[in-house]
Amino acid sequence: MLSGSRPDRLPLMPITMMFAADQLGVKYGDYARKHEVLVEGQIRTAEKFGFDHVSSISDPAREAADYGAHVQWYEDQPPALVEEDSLLADKSKLAALKPIDPLGGGRMHDRIRAIELLKRRVGGEKFVEGWVEGPCAEAADLRGINRLMLDFHDDPVFVEGLFGFVVENAIACARAQIVAGADIIGVGDAAASLVGPRVYEKFVWSYEKKLVDGIHAAGGRVRLHICGNTRRILAGMGKLGCDLVDLDYPVPLQQAREIIGPDQVLAGNIEPVGCLRNGTSESVAQAVAKCHREAGPRYIVAAGCEVVRDTPVENLMPNQLVLHIQPQEGISLQFAAKVPGPIMHLGAVDMNFQYADYFGTQPSTGYERLLHDAMIGDATLFQRADMVEAGWCVVSPVLDVWKALPPRNFPNYPAGTWGPKDADELLERDGRRWRNFD
Repeated sequence: MLSGSRPDRLPLMPITMMFAADQLGVKYGDYARKHEVLVEGQIRTAEKFGFDHVSSISDPAREAADYGAHVQWYEDQPPALVEEDSLLADKSKLAALKPIDPLGGGRMHDRIRAIELLKRRVGGEKFVEGWVEGPCAEAADLRGINRLMLDFHDDPVFVEGLFGFVVENAIACARAQIVAGADIIGVGDAAASLVGPRVYEKFVWSYEKKLVDGIHAAGGRVRLHICGNTRRILAGMGKLGCDLVDLDYPVPLQQAREIIGPDQVLAGNIEPVGCLRNGTSESVAQAVAKCHREAGPRYIVAAGCEVVRDTPVENLMPNQLVLHIQPQEGISLQFAAKVPGPIMHLGAVDMNFQYADYFGTQPSTGYERLLHDAMIGDATLFQRADMVEAGWCVVSPVLDVWKALPPRNFPNYPAGTWGPKDADELLERDGRRWRNFD
């Protein structure tokens, strides 16, 4: 879609951070600090839910931390910048601030390592997303959001200098991420939603444009993400030339399409809490259908902002094909279909095939079948004696070693349960899962 071609289905690119960490079962502090943990969480989440991308985003404090800002870390929450101790509370310090070295061993370098690993492991299957902060967001991180808002009026020359400095560094960081394998660079500029259209056009837009053009010049695509109510600055956002523009849920999607135009690829607009977390799979399907209808064909499915960590997994599941194993063998297909009528309303459809229901008889157990075949002389399911002997020649040495060296960390499990965690992880490697019925 981003290259102009028509996809065979709606692409799915939601932003997951704490949700991905929880899918992996790790503390968020480790997820944000260690690129290998982030990568594992992103891959597992993307495969489990059928997402079309993996992302290196974890929090907005990476660049600020590498500049030397005061960052507060938490065990199971995102790191946060300490605004009362902002790095540029004293504006004069800007002149001495050193550019970020993207490969200097800091937090940006950790992100680049994540991109390299994501590209190596799933680059042939998933879109790999890098991330940098936009001019307004990064300036707020360094100066403090309240001080920056006053600076627009009190010291516009300082604002111009600060924006110019952070944009040059953002381009350098984006360029390093593209070299590492990023297919698209997310530009997070949340603070831009807090300014009015006059300030946005006078101060913010030109620097966002410079950043977008710089990423394109480096060979990358751009995903603009300004969370919050951006309806007053939609026209400017549409003129930046981004490959993908995210829209948060307060923005009427139909209005955005009218203002931005028919060619811009749009994403998001689904309310992360009210709909995605607190709704049902049916209401989520209805919200997706509404967004697709209002945005038109150039739309990518995503939440308006981050998928919150306690979102029910069933609200993110795609259409499901379920294979039932013994003793209740069968096949089920679950999908959403439009309810007949003039109103767009999706209903959940279950198509179930059960052997016992369809044919009226219970299938034989394995031993019943073997005993019957032995009685009638049918050797199809039996092995010849020489095949059995050859098999034991292969297996016996392995059994001898196992007997001499009892396995460590053997994934055993209590009787009557659904099995060890390792059985779940086995299927999750391919983006599948067991469905347990109590």
